[in-house]
Amino acid sequence: MKRLFATCPSRAAAAGLSFLLVFGLWIGVAAAQDDDDTAAEELIQALVFVSDQSVATVDSNLFGINLVAGDIYGDDAGGLWSPQSLACGGGIVGCYQPFSYDLLRRIDPGLLRFPGGRLTRSYQWQGGIGPGAQRETLFGTDEFLYLTNRLGATPVITLSMYNPETGAFATSEVIEAAMAWVRYVQNESPYGPVLYWEVDSDTWENSDHPSAPDVTFKRVAPEAYAAAFLEMSAAIKAEFPDIQIGAVSYENEDVEDAGRLLAAFVDSGADSAYWPDFLTVSFFRPNFNADRCDLWDKDLDEELRRTMEAAFAAGRELDVRLNALLNKVDQQLGDDKPGVPVLLAGYNTQLLFAEKYTNYTGAGDPPDCPFHDLAHSLGAAIFNADVLMTTLKYSDQMLGAAMWNFMDYDSREPGYYGSAYLFGGEVVQRPNAMVLRMLSRDFAVDQVLATTTIASTFDNEQVGRTPAYASVSVAADERYIRVRVARNREPIENTPVCGIGNVHNPDPTSYIRGRFFVDEVSLTRDDVPPEYAVDLLKNGDFEQDLSVGWNRTADPAGAETTRQCDEDGCHLQVRFDTGANNNPDYQEQISQTAAVQPGGRYRVQFDYAAQNLQVKTQNLLCDPSWDLTSTPGPFNNAGNYWVEFTTTPAPARIIAQDCFDGANCVRVPIVGDPEFFHIRQRYVLQSTDPDDFHVVGAVKTDDLDAPVTIEAQARNASDDLVQAAGSFGVFDTTDWSPQDFRFTLANRAATAFINMHLRRKEGRKDNGVAYFDNVRMYREEMVYAPKIAIDICKDALCTQRRTIQSEGVVGNQWWTNVNLGGTPLVKALAGRAEDEINVLLINKDLDRFAQTILDLSDLDLAGERSIFVSRLTADAVDADNEVGALAPENQVPFDGGTYFGSLESPVLDLLLPPHSVTALKIIDPTLNEDDPDPNEDFDDDDDNGDDDTDTNGGGFGGGGDDDDGGGCGC
Repeated sequence: MKRLFATCPSRAAAAGLSFLLVFGLWIGVAAAQDDDDTAAEELIQALVFVSDQSVATVDSNLFGINLVAGDIYGDDAGGLWSPQSLACGGGIVGCYQPFSYDLLRRIDPGLLRFPGGRLTRSYQWQGGIGPGAQRETLFGTDEFLYLTNRLGATPVITLSMYNPETGAFATSEVIEAAMAWVRYVQNESPYGPVLYWEVDSDTWENSDHPSAPDVTFKRVAPEAYAAAFLEMSAAIKAEFPDIQIGAVSYENEDVEDAGRLLAAFVDSGADSAYWPDFLTVSFFRPNFNADRCDLWDKDLDEELRRTMEAAFAAGRELDVRLNALLNKVDQQLGDDKPGVPVLLAGYNTQLLFAEKYTNYTGAGDPPDCPFHDLAHSLGAAIFNADVLMTTLKYSDQMLGAAMWNFMDYDSREPGYYGSAYLFGGEVVQRPNAMVLRMLSRDFAVDQVLATTTIASTFDNEQVGRTPAYASVSVAADERYIRVRVARNREPIENTPVCGIGNVHNPDPTSYIRGRFFVDEVSLTRDDVPPEYAVDLLKNGDFEQDLSVGWNRTADPAGAETTRQCDEDGCHLQVRFDTGANNNPDYQEQISQTAAVQPGGRYRVQFDYAAQNLQVKTQNLLCDPSWDLTSTPGPFNNAGNYWVEFTTTPAPARIIAQDCFDGANCVRVPIVGDPEFFHIRQRYVLQSTDPDDFHVVGAVKTDDLDAPVTIEAQARNASDDLVQAAGSFGVFDTTDWSPQDFRFTLANRAATAFINMHLRRKEGRKDNGVAYFDNVRMYREEMVYAPKIAIDICKDALCTQRRTIQSEGVVGNQWWTNVNLGGTPLVKALAGRAEDEINVLLINKDLDRFAQTILDLSDLDLAGERSIFVSRLTADAVDADNEVGALAPENQVPFDGGTYFGSLESPVLDLLLPPHSVTALKIIDPTLNEDDPDPNEDFDDDDDNGDDDTDTNGGGFGGGGDDDDGGGCGC
């Protein structure tokens, strides 16, 4: 074995270690001493096995980046373009900045996206074409397309669904403006046509016009967006049938919203040719508020650790989301529109903070926020490498991916993510540019190989929108872990009834039906070297009878537990009957208990699948459609029924005409106060209620300038607001629109009741009428769906225990793996690039080196092979490459690949620095005969020979691109 990395003197960690790999048993003997004779730091350990099996074919579109346009970005694509330069070609204004273009060429993006996410809504493309003297926007359509042509990148253009001046959604004028842009690109631009077009971005959220805050681009429900998309798609494809049109996926909050979107397409009756040709996803984690820096008086080292651990764990969430969305697409679009791919249209950390402390309590002006540049740090680059490596395994189902974004016009402007910026006429590349270059060009792969990583793990807290991922931790007085299949019965008998005999609740039923499958259940230590991670469960693959390993008790009525076998092996099946009120409690019918080490950390893994699995919970609101207790006229204010606020300027009325469901509904004229609550019903929270709820309803509007929504408010016993969550809402003039949202109680202990409000929001004038119908609230179905429960017990019978549960499962679900444990500290991906083998490795530990055994034995690397190495690391995870007066003490140098030596064994012993990305290239040296000296840097960034040099001149500047070594340079 050959160690590729020795420890750096500046890190003083673990010098002089040796490891042996004998028949797969890794035995570590470590003794190290730094220059000061201090004790060596503890190492983390990992095993990486690379198979010769290809699992995905990689398209260069996965290594894309966003370009931005418009005055808000300085009208020069953030510093990429110089409008004052002599024209690069006919019909464009200016040319690219030499150093900026050289960096973009070295990154070699396969895809470029334009003009910029949801800010597309305020972009007026007409101002970016034509003679330069008459333009509003100088970096426009032709300038963008010229660049994509020069770079050989795939262009993606985002169309807006909103009027940039009024915020109106999907009007005929908006659709015609989009059509005119498509016609210009396809028919008139010398640098067109363009194959891929998106229809807006982030339509699930509100946003303001960046320079006209009075203009609000209002969020729209999946069904409304689907209808508008189909109208725009039909118009475009009538003239350009070969164009590929992408839709917002709506999986941002919940994959069920994506299901609503897909169902709207299927139920529309429209030709499937007009359905989306691809779906777009965005992924920004931990997703902070860029206007806040509430770190005053906090332990900054601890806050940095919490933040970076959450960022480094976020790839697990992306993996789950992509898998869930692709499953939804296959299940709902099926044979009518098979193989619809996903575009990861924007991703980055969103580690954004205000420029100054926002909770400063001292004298004078607030000091600078210490985390202001985390979005440009080494930690952000590691996050983005993790995202790309997660995405690559889905390559065959992805259209592409685009990091947000390439350049910023102002290095200190809050809220921007630029991977580079200009300083003193040269370009400074931040770590995000370096990692994209590493993965897209220097160590790119054509085929992803099956790669198995077994590593030490870490736990993270929930930070921002990144969930908490943690091992099953055992306390000092706990000695057993029990694993079981569980289904919690909904406590319908504890719900306050609506009238005598509950006659005023038309939807009180609760049931479960369908089949739940489990296989490959394992319980292993999560805090020991991987070679000692022994499975503590027996018969977790169910290849033997259920009497082996598993404990069984009698099934409750309505459920049946069996072992099922076919040609692929055996698995566990739990079948629930189809009775109208089948609501069994399934808790200890099949379980297995293992003795564990007190104080240890453990991981539970399993595979699950579902077939026609339905969970129906009961409605918790009385008289949801005003049909059962009222007649047109005044409200019935008794008990827990609907109540109208006495301060409502124009009284609502129950009507019996053109309602959504049943005979009656509510009509609300909008006058007076621009934002108020109209109608309310209160649900008193029960001790047996879960934290999660599901609300549905229907809203219709007539000439409204702002949305009306259904809003759930959690309130305490004093009637103070604890939290609020609402539906997408409806505005303008619409027919009945379904409203559907889920919410989780953020502070259960403080919540006494939930108020359901029918509400108008953010209006700026008196106008219009709103109608509401069929408003219901349910306990979240997933709470009562089948899952795996893990009991951590003090005794073998688990009479004293605490329980952790996996997420519930409903619908039809293919076999999916679940990992209930910490996040592996080492992530690896290997692949082929023609005759090369490239391996990418991330060490996510913030302090320790990762002793990693990389086993390439399965690849049959016969003959002489050379190894080239590159790594992205620094002395601190928050190091960045800002220059000038902003220059930090810690920089992040980078090289494109340095020759190390010959491959002497297919099993390599690697020492990965803390918080680092490492890349290895293993090649046949006879294929690189043009390089007579293999000891020179393996950096093929010589000039590409095209005529760009005539326009650009100069070389590559800034950022230390070609510095040797990286880190401490050893």
